[in-house]
Amino acid sequence: MRIHTLPAVARKSSPVFFLGIAGLALGAPVLAQVPSDASAKAAGGKAASQGTPNAPAEDVTAGLPKFLHLVPGGKVEVGLSIDELFAIASQAISPARPDMALKMSTEKVKLTMRRSALLLGHTSVDVQPYLLGKWNVKNSEYLTYVQNLRAAGKPIRAPFHWWRFGRKDDYNQKLVDINKEFPKDPDGPILFWERYGHELPFEVKDEQGNPIGELPVSFVTVTDANAFAGWLGMRLPTEYEWMRAARGDGKNLWPAGAESFGDPLLKSLQMYNRRDHKAKPTGTVAAAAGPFGHLDMFGQIAQFVADRGLQPLAGRDAFEAEWKKVAKHKVGELLETKPVPKDNIALAKGGYYQSYQNPELLLIDARAGVLTNEALEGVGFRLAKSLRPGYDMLFSLLRGPFNRSLFGEEQDVDLALQTGAERYELGAEGFPSAYHAVSFAPMNWLSNDRNADLNKLLERAQASPLLVGVLATTEKLVDPAVPAGIYSVQYRRE
Repeated sequence: MRIHTLPAVARKSSPVFFLGIAGLALGAPVLAQVPSDASAKAAGGKAASQGTPNAPAEDVTAGLPKFLHLVPGGKVEVGLSIDELFAIASQAISPARPDMALKMSTEKVKLTMRRSALLLGHTSVDVQPYLLGKWNVKNSEYLTYVQNLRAAGKPIRAPFHWWRFGRKDDYNQKLVDINKEFPKDPDGPILFWERYGHELPFEVKDEQGNPIGELPVSFVTVTDANAFAGWLGMRLPTEYEWMRAARGDGKNLWPAGAESFGDPLLKSLQMYNRRDHKAKPTGTVAAAAGPFGHLDMFGQIAQFVADRGLQPLAGRDAFEAEWKKVAKHKVGELLETKPVPKDNIALAKGGYYQSYQNPELLLIDARAGVLTNEALEGVGFRLAKSLRPGYDMLFSLLRGPFNRSLFGEEQDVDLALQTGAERYELGAEGFPSAYHAVSFAPMNWLSNDRNADLNKLLERAQASPLLVGVLATTEKLVDPAVPAGIYSVQYRRE
């Protein structure tokens, strides 16, 4: 382990307190099985977990919200060959006659292939058992969150359509202000909502005044999704976890067991008729369910995953190996150059009710890139939970507005060594009425000095406190007396 000293300066905007390392104890009972460290790494990123791919025998959902549904551990096949990529593009352009796609529009085939080129390469990934929401987060569930935060005096923006359609009266009254602030801008209402949404009234209704509580929430950013997940002690699933829930043990590329894209798939997903090109109540479309019983995985609402950045899906090595075959392929020249990965882009999976226009987004491997500050009509999220108490709360909060000014270069929280305790209070419908947790994870290293000496490091900590980890808590602490929140933890020697 590297060891690193940190300066004693603590910015006022970053909550920091000092405590002895030996004084940190989290001895409350836990609610679920704790997986291996490798499993924890898999839950925090693209690294594959190494463990027995079997679901735990005990009931790991005991005491947890009722909407969580187990995804058994196992392997998931990831990525496409160049032959598969060409076949998919051909089906998307000409479902009835894929063999005619190039004659119909070489440019469209080219564009479809280039948009999906980062899916090239193949690998098989081990995914540990985890819990995933049986449905996407509903408007009624997100409403509970908004009401709680507003009641606590915290600024929070309700989804755009709750104001635009739910409170058409207020929206119409503010059109004058919208036109003043954003003259002749067709995105003026959205921009106005982005700026003032935390002050705007809302109702969870559609344009006709009908309740939409059972519809999936949308018009939320990935930051909103992470904040909601952390509030409930949960997180977004990783991309590989989502694919495990969507594909199971199979190798199918398209959802609902379809061997190719076409009208039968669109009809089974209720995306064929124009009247179906809208959000639908949860569980309406049977064919959209995943192999383990999770509802609305495909073609209803696209779902954010925890991974950030458009990178090769199967990993760099697998991508490079497949790219070598591109030059020899009959249509490889259509790809022209290697796709350029993009950082700081949120990813959404599963496609949505308008994806008939870009059917390649319905692929289990496909992902849509979304700006991190972008809230879209067709993008929502579902919740995931590790079999590790307190882990997910910390995971999600670290993806929010957390001040990392005390962190050294390449220093980060080691979530594989996280420890914590948690307890849910459940309402009549099995949705949490309260969540209590404390979670701590150490830093991945304390010093990067070549000849670091721990004793000298601790001695210097009398003057220069040492950053040792991050603590998240839902409860007000007694000593030190600080409110609930997420904190950098420093050690100062007496």
